[in-house]
Amino acid sequence: MHIETVHLVNFRCFSSLNLEFKSPIVLVYGPNGSGKTTILEALHYACYLRSFKAHLHKHIIGPLAEGFSIDLGIIGPHGFDTLHVGLKRNKKSVQLNGQPVRSYEELYRVYKVVTIKEDDIAMIQGSPSLRRSFIDYMVLLFDPGFAALGKKYKVILDNRNALLIAPRNDTESYMLWTEQLLTISAEIQKKRLDALAWLTKEVKIIYATLFPGLLEGISFTYEYAKSYPDAAHLQSAEELLGRYPSLVARERAQKRTLFGAHLDDLLIEFQQKSSKIYASRGQQKLIVILLKLAQVAFMKKRNEEVIVLIDDFMADFDEAKMEILIPLLATLPSQLVITSPIKELIQEKFKAYDVQQIDLTDRSNACLTYPHQD
Repeated sequence: MHIETVHLVNFRCFSSLNLEFKSPIVLVYGPNGSGKTTILEALHYACYLRSFKAHLHKHIIGPLAEGFSIDLGIIGPHGFDTLHVGLKRNKKSVQLNGQPVRSYEELYRVYKVVTIKEDDIAMIQGSPSLRRSFIDYMVLLFDPGFAALGKKYKVILDNRNALLIAPRNDTESYMLWTEQLLTISAEIQKKRLDALAWLTKEVKIIYATLFPGLLEGISFTYEYAKSYPDAAHLQSAEELLGRYPSLVARERAQKRTLFGAHLDDLLIEFQQKSSKIYASRGQQKLIVILLKLAQVAFMKKRNEEVIVLIDDFMADFDEAKMEILIPLLATLPSQLVITSPIKELIQEKFKAYDVQQIDLTDRSNACLTYPHQD
């Protein structure tokens, strides 16, 4: 699978942009404000139907426009496909070869990406929600039906929270929504744990290949909601309230649900210590890139193709780690699109490989006047 053509209209600072990708490795360089990140953001959006930089569509739509469009030409296992993703008057449309796409499963048959970006380090440094998102995106790539499961979970959670806010105690409804939340939480947690087991295996293989002789690498622990960890192993609302008799009172006092998959966390250790507390910034970035590359390796073992997007992620690596990582990236069984503000850096490191270079230098500062842009 690889991208052959890219056409953006009114996507952030690009009123119109046409690109052709002619190589398995595409290097995009240019100074800050030239639109490097915008290109990768559009490629990411076409896969996940959401931005990795903005929560609101108004921050993506170009100046004075009513919407945007992303059109990709993709060479995949079934030949050439066209993918159109558009937004107009807050209505989203997705078409594959001119026909409406109605599920992630249809979309992922022809287009999947793994994105590595500068602020992914927040997955190590930040809140549990970022680590949950990471593992959920991984599950989604090989199990597109997970998106529907997530939506169903949100509906149940929202209804249960609404009940906890209501002034009237409705025990029957409380037990009903509790039962449903336990059931769907268990489904989500099982899929996450399965994905984590596969991820752990692939990370160990990659780490041992890159750093032979170092026995202590990266390890993971899935942590259930701290206040009520046993809830994940209980089968019914009656069991839950028997184990935690004060749950109802505490939830009503706090007016929110205090157990479930939305409160779980992924603990990441590096060399048997908390990566959040003890790992340096460079080590944290190394962990992130190994996690993402492990996703790619896992997809390949499933005979599923994926495109890798890397946005200005190499800055904090020393020369020794660069010498290790670049050959690994350059020989991935995937198309690689990588950005950098420093032309000489990417030219020198990738000079031994089949590379296409796209120079955005002439667009210097073109995107600086547009918000949320590199």
